[in-house]
Amino acid sequence: MHKIKVVKINYANRKRKTSLKFGENLFTTSKKEIATRTAYFRRKDSAFLAYAHSLAELDVTLNRSTLKRKDQYVYSYTRLAIILDKKKLFKEALAIVDEALQLNLNDKTVQGYQGRKTRILDKMRKVA
Repeated sequence: MHKIKVVKINYANRKRKTSLKFGENLFTTSKKEIATRTAYFRRKDSAFLAYAHSLAELDVTLNRSTLKRKDQYVYSYTRLAIILDKKKLFKEALAIVDEALQLNLNDKTVQGYQGRKTRILDKMRKVA
């Protein structure tokens, strides 16, 4: 398979290069990931946060139905869990985290999704 450079993003003085294997589904999810990252970066504006939420949901749906990636990092699972957590939709965030754990996904943090699950459960207990 060929590798191609998709895009270079410069936000908050950080440059990020995204490369992926050539294929329509991977290219599509990469575009959604980039759009999600950009919208989430501007999350202080509620419209951008809502847009990031919808894009993350679309990308998670694409992963469930078509890509079915396992044992790797999928940005949208992490971002969707965080957005739902911030909106205090703890049950939905917990469902996303549990799905990520079942798929053995990595969220590029020290504690991983297990730590995220613990934090969400702690917040649920505080609210109740």
